Amino acid sequence: MIRSLTAAIAFSVLSVLATAQGGLISATATPYSGPVTLGSYYAIWGIEGSDSLVPSPFTAPEMTMTSLFQRNPNGLPLRGLGNFDLTEYQFITPQGTLYGGIQHDGQGAGNPALNVGTGFDLVLVPLGVMRTYSLYMMPYLGAGSVDLVVGGSVVQTVSLGSNLPVRLDVTTDVNTGVRAAMTSATGTDSNLSIGAVEVLAVPEPPALALAAGALLGFAFLQRRKGSIA
Repeated sequence: MIRSLTAAIAFSVLSVLATAQGGLISATATPYSGPVTLGSYYAIWGIEGSDSLVPSPFTAPEMTMTSLFQRNPNGLPLRGLGNFDLTEYQFITPQGTLYGGIQHDGQGAGNPALNVGTGFDLVLVPLGVMRTYSLYMMPYLGAGSVDLVVGGSVVQTVSLGSNLPVRLDVTTDVNTGVRAAMTSATGTDSNLSIGAVEVLAVPEPPALALAAGALLGFAFLQRRKGSIA
């Protein structure tokens, strides 16, 4: 319970770290077909139809990524896809076979066209260690794209194509916080979903980086508390 609470708090504050300066090493999109075998470190959304923006399960080292943030939600509800048992979002994990996926639900809201332009933000935080993140996504009934943002500036835009499951591999340098801005771009019911993120080759973050992240998180929460009061 305490670990889950710590992880949830870390998810909510890590966007502070994304202003760190540095360079994006590479970003490559590759079509894939499910099922997908994941290693030891991963985050999955939409299990059993959950519409939570906080992934569960989450087995990566804490504070290496945030939860999802909605992009241009237009008041749309979210829909977890785990109950549909989609092959594209079938993940073979050490915990067993899990089905995931989450998207905006314009169709359920009675106006599928509202899906266009919606999406998710996800902040990837290396915390002193060069990391590669694999994001498993699928644009549906239209094309999608991902802007990779460092220090407030778009440094690369990756096209995801249309109606194809895509694995986006993003490699960061040791000091860069990278925001992946995922957007549904075209189509009458274009929708972009994300199923999982795998963190590859992850040694434990340096203790100093973890301490700095904790301090930044505490400062962020204090500022937020003051603004609410």
